[in-house]
Parts: sequence; structure tokens; C-alpha cells
Amino acid sequence: MEGGEGGGEAGAPAAQGTEEADAAAAAAPSRLAELKRSLWEGWGYYLDSVPLGDGQDIELEKIKRPDPDIVGFAYPLPPVPFEVRNPRRFPPPSEDEMFAGMCKLVRLGLVSRAYSFVEVLDAIYQYVGSNSRDAPAWQRAFIKVGGIQRLKLLWRDTESKLPQGTPPDTVRISREPRKAAVPDSQDMGVRYYVVAIIGRMLGTIQESRVRLIKDGMLDIVLEAAQDHDENVRECGLYALKGVVQHPEGRQEISYDKLIGLLGLKR
Repeated sequence: MEGGEGGGEAGAPAAQGTEEADAAAAAAPSRLAELKRSLWEGWGYYLDSVPLGDGQDIELEKIKRPDPDIVGFAYPLPPVPFEVRNPRRFPPPSEDEMFAGMCKLVRLGLVSRAYSFVEVLDAIYQYVGSNSRDAPAWQRAFIKVGGIQRLKLLWRDTESKLPQGTPPDTVRISREPRKAAVPDSQDMGVRYYVVAIIGRMLGTIQESRVRLIKDGMLDIVLEAAQDHDENVRECGLYALKGVVQHPEGRQEISYDKLIGLLGLKR
């Protein structure tokens, strides 16, 4: 009896150790999942997995890079830059800060002739397409401060206020812009940037897409896609390709209209 009792006592720690090991093994997947969520999302552009040691890896979901010539302005928003990925050390701007920033750009920068409209529009383009974390809030701020209405005025008024014989899509206000933000573009004008901003917002965030379509901004895109200036026309086609990647856009742009604007024959 005593030997049996002694054997039971000796077996208790072993049983407890087995239970702890089983619990640790069961918790391992959740810890790995938590670690995976904490990784910078941009790693998926470059790596298939992250090594942890002891033969363990975290498998990453490969981020696809769609062809911009196919998806237009619907190409995915980039991740937050690696160097500012930690929100505790580098907190994102608040909605109030975004509103104040957009207010200066739209209500001052796009009104006063003391500023280059092209440079201001380029800055707006950078914000509304900044990254997957911040771009939605920047786009909301742009809409909230009246950015849609200002783009409409710029599109309609730029051409009508030019001296006779001046190509409207090469207008410069105040000074020359720096290199444009849109891929493969150089030294673009006001109307080009108007279409680029509209296209990026249509192609990325559903909330913005619904609002822009409701406010008739697709009319500007359709006009741009048929513009006499090649750069503006290409930008308009990029915007069309982007919006038709989404159901809201396909409801507004018929297949025949899209094919016709792309210059293809069925």
C-alpha cells in the first residue's frame, strides 16, 4: 500500500507536466496567429514566410500586384511605410488633424493664386492614396471640406479662363510643379490632377466611390476619357478601368461604353 501511495505521488508531477505541455501545444497556434497579426503587412510583398527558428516558420499570404494597365486606379493602396509601422511610436494623424490639413489645401491652396494649383493637387493626390490605414480617413476629410465641389469648379473653369489658343491641359498657375504623382506622368496640368484624384478615390474606397458617383463625378471621368489631350485621356481611362472593378462602377458604366472608350472593337 505504501509503495502504491508513493508511486502515485511520484506520478503526479509527471502528469502535471504532460498537461502543461499539452496546454502549451494547444496555445501555440493562437500565439503564432497573434504574432502574424503583429507583423508589418508589407512583408507579403517580399516574403513567403518568416523564419522563427527551431524549424518553425510563419507562412505569409502573398500579396498580389495587379497590373495597373488592367485595374487602373483600383490598384491596391500600399501598406503603412515600414519605418512608421509602430502606431505607438508613430501615431497616425487624428481625424481632426486630417480635416485641418485638407481644409488648408482645399479652401486656401485651391483658391488663392499665391499657390500652384498643380502642386496642391499633387499633395492631395498623395494623401488620398497614402496607405491602407490612413487613406480612407484622408478621403473622408477631403469630401468633408468640400473637395468634390472644388474639383468640379477646377474642371469646368480651368479651360474657360485660359487665354485663347492656350492648351487647357498644360495650364500652370504660379510656378512649375514637381514631378507628378501618377505613374508614367511628367509635368501634368490641373485638369489631369483633377481626374487622377477622382480616379484614385473611385478605385479604392467604397465610401468615397458611392459619394463621388452620387455627386456626378463619373461625368468628368467620361469627358476626360475622350479628351483631346493624350495625358488627360489616358488618366480618364485609368479612372474608368478602376471604377469598373467594383459593382458600383459596373452599374454606371456599361460594357459597350467601356469598350468604345478604350478604342476596342468587339
